[in-house]
Amino acid sequence: MNLAKRFVLFSLFHYLIIYSADSKCQESFWCGNLGFLEFQLSHVTHPECGLFLVDCSFLYPRIQLGDGGTWYDILEKLSANGFRI
Repeated sequence: MNLAKRFVLFSLFHYLIIYSADSKCQESFWCGNLGFLEFQLSHVTHPECGLFLVDCSFLYPRIQLGDGGTWYDILEKLSANGFRI
């Protein structure tokens, strides 16, 4: 019985830690003619929040595929996670 109580207290403690963490990452961000973009994409001002960086300050927003990789112009948004570059 003592083991069960410890497990419950352990679980509740971790639940509080995980859900009380304050994330600085936005769920989505506005990127000009592409509209709102969500995770897997991250704005260049928050590189830690996604897998691919997007720079929205150009006429055609740009995406970087890979850390330190080449930047490509996003010509058209085809779907939520599909683009023509």
